[in-house]
Amino acid sequence: MRIKLLLLLCSLLVIGKWASAHDICLQRKARPNPMEIPIFPPSENCAILSNILNVNFDRTKDYATITVTNKATGEIVHSKTYHNTNFVMIDMSFCDKGEYTIYITLDDCLLEGIFTVQ
Repeated sequence: MRIKLLLLLCSLLVIGKWASAHDICLQRKARPNPMEIPIFPPSENCAILSNILNVNFDRTKDYATITVTNKATGEIVHSKTYHNTNFVMIDMSFCDKGEYTIYITLDDCLLEGIFTVQ
């Protein structure tokens, strides 16, 4: 009985964490594709959890420039180039509540996504 209760509590904790994390849909902004060759979705992913922006890359990148702008004002609130990394955490707690746009510049493409700071 205790084991079942413990498993239930752990499950509720994990579900609560998942519910509070918001995945950010990244879209690839690349050159036009005149031959209609299928382009795979980006393997990089991005999520915001408790005002911490997490960016994961599929493999270590030589460099990645991450720029975050306030969607309403156009103000750049974060811009930095990261070298030899596959994971980046950005604290967004100092930002006003609202919508923001993230731009991730890699050696082969530009990724863009929109998220909300609450």
